[in-house]
Amino acid sequence: MIGSRIRSTGPALFSFNEFRSRAEVDQVLERYAQHYRLSNVKLYRTGSRRIREWIAQSAFEKGLRVTTEGAGATNLDLSQIQDGLGGAEHALAGRAAL
Repeated sequence: MIGSRIRSTGPALFSFNEFRSRAEVDQVLERYAQHYRLSNVKLYRTGSRRIREWIAQSAFEKGLRVTTEGAGATNLDLSQIQDGLGGAEHALAGRAAL
């Protein structure tokens, strides 16, 4: 294919999305996959760890990759990895020590 291959995440997911169930997450990510035709989803601080797990599980089932902002907090960064988020951007904890 000739042309740019710019990846986009579409509208990011934030805490103001106020997900209350896995079904709500599924509905939003289905729209991202079908309407926006994305392969990546950008996740900012969306609330509880349970919500991050819902997002990671739903994205995996839909063939989407989830990336998050680096929180600059080791525990949060590690728990995001444990929850199934596949990438991190920006500041990661301990970066200054490298």
